[in-house]
Amino acid sequence: MDGFTPTIGQSFTILAATTITGTFDRQDLGRLAGNIRFSFQNTGTELIATAVEANYADFATWQAEHFSEAELLIDEISGRNGNPDGDELSNFFEFLFGTRSKVSDVHPMTVTTLTPSSGEDPARVKLTFPWRQSSTETFSFQDSMNLESWENAAFTILEDIVVDGVRQLRIPVTTGTPASVRQFVQMLATEAAQGQ
Repeated sequence: MDGFTPTIGQSFTILAATTITGTFDRQDLGRLAGNIRFSFQNTGTELIATAVEANYADFATWQAEHFSEAELLIDEISGRNGNPDGDELSNFFEFLFGTRSKVSDVHPMTVTTLTPSSGEDPARVKLTFPWRQSSTETFSFQDSMNLESWENAAFTILEDIVVDGVRQLRIPVTTGTPASVRQFVQMLATEAAQGQ
């Protein structure tokens, strides 16, 4: 799509002929800007693509849309912790961030270090990342000085805005570690319970 962003409801005639017969297999086009995907309709004389909101009810629905039947049988490819594109984002985080499961994307989270008053004040970082608009999944953060023991880190949602059709969260995270000490922060996400 090379940077083109369709609007919701915009339609394109992909193919026109006197008669169109047969079925069409799905094609993973990846994520379009604004959390948009294409829905296809065969009218008998035209194949029409319409931009619709890619708003999946849950991970299983997203999974079925992004992987073939054969891929769904292989947990390393389509499972929650699978990472078929090798971009360090599990499929579950690809689902939550709205990124592409089969294309190695630039990590969607940006990290900004916030300057503390002194080296003994707790370290703070600001994380900015996309999050599914209708998400009922929850997230939390932990910090560590050694990547072995992790402690829960305090955070509040500073901004929850929609930019170009994509929900963006900006969250300052306060660690339990003084700013003068090297530290690590990890994000955890929990899938919503069925029926929520």
